[in-house]
Amino acid sequence: MEKLQRHFQEQLDLLSEKILVMGGLVEESIGNCLSALVDRNSVLAKRIMQDDEAVDRYDLERIADLATNVADRAIELNEEPQLKPFIDIPLMARRAQQMVRGALDAFVQRDPIAARAVIAMDDELDRRMEQVFRELLSFMMEDPRTTTRALRLMFVAKYFERMGDQATNIGEQIVFMAEGRVIKHPSLSTER
Repeated sequence: MEKLQRHFQEQLDLLSEKILVMGGLVEESIGNCLSALVDRNSVLAKRIMQDDEAVDRYDLERIADLATNVADRAIELNEEPQLKPFIDIPLMARRAQQMVRGALDAFVQRDPIAARAVIAMDDELDRRMEQVFRELLSFMMEDPRTTTRALRLMFVAKYFERMGDQATNIGEQIVFMAEGRVIKHPSLSTER
């Protein structure tokens, strides 16, 4: 029995190590896709798309795919004049990055309290996405020629919001693993 427990712990440690490596790659992708967008760096955006294959070999593939989607939109947006200064979108990207980092740390530490803190951050991303959508909608209404650029930026905001949703899902899984409780984001405040 002791040998089985030791083997299980070794496998769990190996999994944790792989998740940290993967998490580092995903965090880097989030930061890089934001830079590609804000700095209008299409070369960096193309590199993100190539680097996506490295993350695909691990497990957080969906978040890396979302970063690749941002890079795709950045390349398209970089071909046109910038619609507006980036304010909320960089904040969303940094929050998504923080949530991914927090979720991975909570996983490695098997810490449901840290996981709940990550889950609680998701509301901010949702609010910011709605703010970006309202603002971009007003651009489209004022000047229909901005529609394509505004829609692309809406997609970018949605991609960062979805990254936060993925981190939230990881947090919910951690709470389940640690406490045996199934929680869903909307009911988090009543389950504490």
